Amino acid sequence: MASKKQTHPTPLFDTQDNLTEQELPEAITLPFAADDYQILKDFLLQYTGSRDTYTAYRREAERLAQWSWFVSSKSLLELRRPDIEAYIAFCQSPPIAWIGTKKVARFIMRDGKRIPNPDWRLFVATTKKSATKDGNKPEASDYQFSQKALQSLFIANSSFYNYLIREGISEINPVS
Repeated sequence: MASKKQTHPTPLFDTQDNLTEQELPEAITLPFAADDYQILKDFLLQYTGSRDTYTAYRREAERLAQWSWFVSSKSLLELRRPDIEAYIAFCQSPPIAWIGTKKVARFIMRDGKRIPNPDWRLFVATTKKSATKDGNKPEASDYQFSQKALQSLFIANSSFYNYLIREGISEINPVS
């Protein structure tokens, strides 16, 4: 993503079953990304026994990492409270290119290999079921960051930084 002028992020972490074999996408060449990626992967491996927690934490890990790397130009270990505040504002109004209009798989099979799905986006716009029944389809400009999404952001990212403290990787939790 960093050097090839991609307009949107790429998925970082596959399903629980495929996580252990996965590596940082080659297109991400930032000097601190490989270490951040491994730390996030180790964090997520703790939750492979709980599908819902893993899914929520993976979503938040991908969002935070890619914002940190490509918007803030910082390692996850450098983030402080003002950065988290800027990240929350970003999540509330992400760039249109980062918003999809349907949920799609992060990875797809091609030539016997799991590759990032080019249609995947970090954020997904939705419409109410009644509007969908009337034939209305979501537009990226319809995206809204819900209160539930905000709660998930705080829970998952605070848990991540608490993990870093327990592991002796960081001394602070900028989310708390």
